[in-house]
Amino acid sequence: METSALAPASRVRAARVPLFAGIVLQPHEKLLLAGLTALGALSLSGPGAAWILPLHATLAMAILGLAALDRPGILRIVRAAAPMAVCIPLLYSETAVIVPGLNDFSHDRYDAMLEGIERNAFGNVSGFVGLMPPPLADLLTVGYWSYYVWPILLFIAAYRNRQEARQVSITLTLAFLVPFIGYYLVPARGPYLFEARPTCLEGLLWAAPAHRLMAQMESANPAAFPSGHTLVSLVIAVLFFRHHRRLFWIMLPFEILLVNATWMLRYHYIVDVLAGALLVPAVIWLGWRLTRRSSEEERLRTAALHLDPGSPAHATRRRDGEGRKRVAARGVFGALAILILAATGCVRPLPLESQILPPPPPERTLGISSRGVEAMEEEYFKSVYAADKLNQQRQSLEGYLEWATGKRGLASSKWRELTREIVAGFPADVSPRLQTKLQAMGNRAIAEWAKDNS
Repeated sequence: METSALAPASRVRAARVPLFAGIVLQPHEKLLLAGLTALGALSLSGPGAAWILPLHATLAMAILGLAALDRPGILRIVRAAAPMAVCIPLLYSETAVIVPGLNDFSHDRYDAMLEGIERNAFGNVSGFVGLMPPPLADLLTVGYWSYYVWPILLFIAAYRNRQEARQVSITLTLAFLVPFIGYYLVPARGPYLFEARPTCLEGLLWAAPAHRLMAQMESANPAAFPSGHTLVSLVIAVLFFRHHRRLFWIMLPFEILLVNATWMLRYHYIVDVLAGALLVPAVIWLGWRLTRRSSEEERLRTAALHLDPGSPAHATRRRDGEGRKRVAARGVFGALAILILAATGCVRPLPLESQILPPPPPERTLGISSRGVEAMEEEYFKSVYAADKLNQQRQSLEGYLEWATGKRGLASSKWRELTREIVAGFPADVSPRLQTKLQAMGNRAIAEWAKDNS
């Protein structure tokens, strides 16, 4: 009788434990997996985006692999930060590919709607911004780009405290993912693409090159509403205030510059900034609730582990030969996951040629640097060239750019002059948007025309 009672227990101890037994996904990992699944499914509706779903499946496997490396120290912070650092920029850049198949924004109707709301509520914001001194544009640019530094500092400050690291990873993941709802429902690109850019926003030092870089990175993405810069940076400020008060006071002047830079540099409408700010309490509250639930679940799992030494989860901690093999296998799988994330971090979706949007048309007569206009147009033509494999076989990039930029044929500068003459007789509140549409039409025509002259 006694022997039969002990037999099941011995069989449990002798049974082979699955490789991933005892591994529990953290809430931020579940949120990322949910985001990858949802946006991957949406990608099926867009032309040329079917490759996104397999890529998301690969990222999901990498997240599961990193979960196998849950060890104290640097590996834990890698598990918390690496998936977010790779997945969020990738999902952001995919909006230029996926959104057109779901919610066409090629006619910029959402930008027109947000611009109308801003004008009715706050008046001529662009005219007000044009009064700022150029050095202020350089200062605002520093604040705007500091956005990319604060998440890194927050993770470094939080990784020693497991509970704080959990709250940071959950809340930041929510802050990064929530704006995607607006990106897909209200795909606007921002006022800097449609308004005449005042000379003062060129700054004296780095404002102009920083703006050109930002425009090259983000002009195709319909990600203006709500302002992710505002939402994420304010959430980080709240977390700093809660856990690291000294870092909060260091961040505060940069945060003031950052929030104001979003609308003063005209990357967002004021409506976008207000929407991002209004979402902060909801994100903080939901992050707090998920953190509490996760901590309670971990406490219950730990208690169950001590009460049932024969459980598979407990068996994974044994230091016998099988346990060592399992740890080694998990290590290999986790290392592969890190390599996959590193490789995927270099991937950027290439939109179809029809989805590559021409640059904005700021003019010399409006006080804009013509050098900046030409640089943005050249980047547009390079994007069109990169999207057309057949054209790449017919001519080199240098030859294509010669035709496109007018050294051998129809010059885009000539089209700008014609555009300027056309819009001269229109009211001031109509001409910038009309100018944008005419310049976009001209750049598309030139990009297509240059292909046939190899």
